[in-house]
Amino acid sequence: MQANFIRQIAQSNSYDFQINASAIQLYQRFLHYLWRHKIPLLAGFSTIFFLAFLQVIIPQITRYVIDVVIPTKRFDLLPWLGLCIAAISLMIGGLNFTRTYMMSLVGQKTIYDIRNELYQHLQQFSLSYFENQRTGTLPTLMNLLLTSPRVIAP
Repeated sequence: MQANFIRQIAQSNSYDFQINASAIQLYQRFLHYLWRHKIPLLAGFSTIFFLAFLQVIIPQITRYVIDVVIPTKRFDLLPWLGLCIAAISLMIGGLNFTRTYMMSLVGQKTIYDIRNELYQHLQQFSLSYFENQRTGTLPTLMNLLLTSPRVIAP
């Protein structure tokens, strides 16, 4: 069955071929690759929650200054509250960097895994397979291998 499927791909026009994999199957396969790097992924997601929490604090400090410090004329608190805002801003910057770095790390490692798996799969083919195929067949086959979970070439 699989060899006939590959022959059908090789003999047909690549524009006529439709991939029957559903979006859910593609997402499940993609999440399988993502889950291999769960520690940086979870670290990236956790920084998002800390960022959301810290970004709420600065307006609350500003509200406190306007509602409490200025009416009671306690201007000696202003430098401390300014330092708090500066420290929170530095933490937000550090967390933004960490989030960007972790998410980029997960993305690059996932792409690396997909490419390595595809390369290892192509290495299993015999040389006669590559000699007998047209030039455009291999990119079409690689596209199918990346998008369809059921296609396994000979």
